[in-house]
Order: sequence, then structure tokens, then C-alpha cells
Amino acid sequence: MLSSKITSSVCIFRRFHVAVMQRRNLHFFFVAGEPSGDVLGASLIRSLRSKHPAPLKVTGIGGPNMEREGLVKTADMDQLAVMGFLEVLPHVPRLYSLLRRTIKCIRESEPDFVVTVDSKGFNFRLIKALRREPRGSKTKIVHYVAPSMWAIKGEQREKKMFLSRNLDLLLVLFPFEQQYFSSFLRTVCTGPPVFELAAIRRRAMQAPVESTSSSLPPSKQQISDPVLLLLPGSRVQEVRQHLPILLEVVRSMGSKHCLQFRILTILSMKELVDNLVESRGLKESIQVITLLDVEKRIEHMRGCSAAVAVSGTVTLELAAADVPSVVIYRSNMFTQFLAKRLAAVEFISLPNLLLGQRLLPELLFGACNQDDIEHEACKLLFDKAERKCVLAGYSRVMKIACPRTTATCTNEEKFPEEQSPSMIAATAILQLQNESSTT
Repeated sequence: MLSSKITSSVCIFRRFHVAVMQRRNLHFFFVAGEPSGDVLGASLIRSLRSKHPAPLKVTGIGGPNMEREGLVKTADMDQLAVMGFLEVLPHVPRLYSLLRRTIKCIRESEPDFVVTVDSKGFNFRLIKALRREPRGSKTKIVHYVAPSMWAIKGEQREKKMFLSRNLDLLLVLFPFEQQYFSSFLRTVCTGPPVFELAAIRRRAMQAPVESTSSSLPPSKQQISDPVLLLLPGSRVQEVRQHLPILLEVVRSMGSKHCLQFRILTILSMKELVDNLVESRGLKESIQVITLLDVEKRIEHMRGCSAAVAVSGTVTLELAAADVPSVVIYRSNMFTQFLAKRLAAVEFISLPNLLLGQRLLPELLFGACNQDDIEHEACKLLFDKAERKCVLAGYSRVMKIACPRTTATCTNEEKFPEEQSPSMIAATAILQLQNESSTT
């Protein structure tokens, strides 16, 4: 009798303790180093606030979208927007200074969660340092966007060990990534940020696999001249490497075809883009548009006929918008040498990777030149058979990319906000908090 009363009292206390812990204020420290991470971080902050009953304190490194969701910045994310091998060398002293300041800030504020978003070069060094701290085992560490270990030759044993020892949770964007990482690490697939839009999730589950139409959708048929959309990247290095050659493509194609040209960029890149366009004497020939919100970007993309895009998550946005695309990427010779030596995959664009076959033309390194870009862009603009093939492939891409949690949805009434990537991510993170409350 006494034993049962004690057991009952313990259970009641545990339930009360869990309820109290679930309603207490939580402190999240975010680190996002580029525009795509800023978008992911902002959506996640919004969903965390929606799901957690108590107020949240959110500090860290991020951009304007995260600031709008209440992030109190300790540093600006522009300081982290560096990529490549040789390209990063001049910035090493500044990056290490920022790393030390960030570690100090986290040590002093003792957050409940550290959420790092992409930018693995900086973030993994931060995570390694934090786990050495006395409080390192108490703060939960979550990384959002998986490192592309599956794309590199070799077993990656050391990296797998690093992740399994130092992360409490890995949030990945695609089902094939979950299959890769879940064998040694707690992993949740959220789906890519394009699925924040319920209409896109609905389409991914309901659209037919094959498309029978090769013509432009109604929104594009209203345009007198076809529109070629240019997406030169979201980092300074990317824009400087790719936009000059894209402008030569504009000059050449504009002299041969009746076309409209648009550049879609982000606010922080607009001045650089405008300067490059003006220096080539093409200010009157190209419309420069700045949009970062995913819904607005896709809405604008839908009004375009074809695109030339630097490889990245934007290729999946173009798939969601049904815009056939040429994927390009250039870099210095050293980076090119390493990429060719270490790459374990045949493709770099997300649609091609998800399908495991060539759907979109990829012009990489030396193949990224004016003549080849123009040739492939013209095929996507004017060849109906080529367009039909790409659009049919896009339907398959969206089905594969759709997070499995939405796989049971079969009608419009079953696409709740809970199924969005940020809500899936927030649920997984708060589950960590609930579990720690019961131990």
C-alpha cells in the first residue's frame, strides 16, 4: 500500500515537473551565416514561438528576417558569408575573432539551445568549442541543414563521429539525407523551405507524376516576349564570379531574340548587381528585382519563361515555380581541382540529385561559358519537347522532396500548418526539451 502511494506521488510530481518545465521561458541562441539560413531561422523562430506556451528569448547571429521575428543580434550574418577554399583565407583572422566573441557570448548567457543553421565551416568549429565548455553538456545543440558528407568520397568516419558526439539533433531537408544520417545520429527530415507554402506541399502530394503540357502556363502566356530570369547567387563571391558572364549572355541573346531579362537578387547584393549591370551598359535592358520571401520569389518566378541560376536551393524554388532552368557554377582552379577529386556525386543541382539523373543542364567550371549557357537557355525557352521533359521531371522532384510527414495527406483539408518544415523542426526541438524535463 505504502509503495503504491509513493509510486503514485512520484508520477504526479513528474507530471507536474514536466508541465512546469514545458511552460518556462527558454533561451535560444541562433547562428545563421547566409540569406538562405536567415530565411530558415526566421521561420523556425516563428514556429517555436507558436508551439511553446511561454515567452522565448532569441539571440545570436542572423539577418533581417530573423530580426523581424525578434532575434537580438550579437553580430551580423554578413560577417560569415564567405565560401570556398582559397576565398576564405583573407577572412580567417576576422572569422576567428568572431568565433571567440560568439563562444564568450554563449558562455555568459547560458542558453537552453544553440541552433546553428548551415554555414558548417564556422558552426562546426563553434560546436566543437562549446562541447569543451563546463556547461557544454547542458545546452542542447541542434544543427539545421545537413553537411553534404554524402557527396564526398570516402566513409567520413571522423565527421560522423564528430556529429554523433556533439549534436543532440540534426535537422535535414531531404528524405535521402535522413536515411544517411539516422544510422548514427538523431535526425529529423523537415523538407526544404519551399514547403513552408501549403500550396506547394499540396501540389507535391497531388500533382500527377507526368505532365502532358509543353506550353507555358497561363501566367506566362500573357507576356508578349519570353522572360529569361537570371539568379547570380546570394554571396558577394558568387555574384562577382557569375554575373559578368551572365551579362555577356544577355548582350548576345538580346541581339538575336525578342526577350525580357530580369535579375532576381537580395537586398544586400543589389548595389553590387546594379554596379555590374551599369558598368556593362545594360541598365536599360535588365530589370533588377530584390526579393527574399519564398512565397514572393516563387510568385515572381512563375511569370518567367526560363532561368539561368547558380547552383543552390534556388533550383528547387524554380522547380516549384515550374521554370525550366540552366544550372551554372564557377570557381577558382584550386577549388575546381578539389571538387573534381573529392566529389562522389555526378550532379550538383538539387533536382538532378533528387532524381538521380540529368533533368536540368549543368554547366560547371570551364563549361560555364557564354556560348554553352546561351545554347542551353535557348533550348529551354524555345524547344517545346525540352520544356515538356523538364516540367514532367519537376513533378517527380517535388514528390521526392516532400517531407514524409505529409505523405498521408490526400486532400486539401489535411495540410495544416503543423506539416510545414519549420513546424516539424520546432516540434523536434521542443521534444528534446520535454525529454530532458523527464530525466
